Amino acid sequence: MELPRGNTISFLTPEATKSLEIWLKQKDKRIKLASKKYFGKKIEDYDKNKIFPYDYNTIKKSFNIICDAVGLGEKDEHTDRRKYHIHLARGYAKSRMRLVMNEKYMNLVIGHREYMPSYEQYQIEAIGEDYKKAIPSLMIFTEPTEKVILDGLKRDLEQKDGEIGELKNQLKETEIDMEKRFNERLKVQGEYNQIINDIRRDKIKLPEYEKDLVEDWGSIVITATDEDWKYYSKNGTEGAFETNTILEKLRKKRRKRQ
Repeated sequence: MELPRGNTISFLTPEATKSLEIWLKQKDKRIKLASKKYFGKKIEDYDKNKIFPYDYNTIKKSFNIICDAVGLGEKDEHTDRRKYHIHLARGYAKSRMRLVMNEKYMNLVIGHREYMPSYEQYQIEAIGEDYKKAIPSLMIFTEPTEKVILDGLKRDLEQKDGEIGELKNQLKETEIDMEKRFNERLKVQGEYNQIINDIRRDKIKLPEYEKDLVEDWGSIVITATDEDWKYYSKNGTEGAFETNTILEKLRKKRRKRQ
């Protein structure tokens, strides 16, 4: 089943479903009492299509009252922010779900904003089947079985092994590329050395100015690194660039003759 555009599906554990059913039965009564006691609004002023017709600040305030009542209202001494807040619920769910769920599906289910447009790209059944694996770990009043925990750890290790394997492949490709470039550089250096020797023996005739450049800069250009060229560019060392141009032209001519 594809998700209809403009709609979002939420996945619930059996415990959450039961709590939701209880809430829906007493929703109107609770809102009526809250409206009269705290907000001075009529129940008709609320959007009845919303399961929880409260704004963020109202929910946050209620959560903080509950935390204070059970002795969890302490604040961080450095930030003066509460140690226990609503967003910890998402962190808790993620820490449990990541052991057994596909990472992309997990981020969709917990509602990370950057992943939400991707909902339409996936089959809901696939996400739901993956979510079922996480349900035992998300239960609040039922401890996850040892098998669930071990399966989660196993999957986590397999994922890490896959990442390590990918990094090894990338490293191998980098090593091969660096070796190829190094060998090519050695070959060019050898050709440059031969050209410089031919210039010194007058086997290759050059104008006096260019001959002096090769004599002064030739060996430096051959062994120059990327950092050297950055330094030459920054400090306006034209001699190095002119010498490199001369040697490169002669090298290309030499290759054509071969």
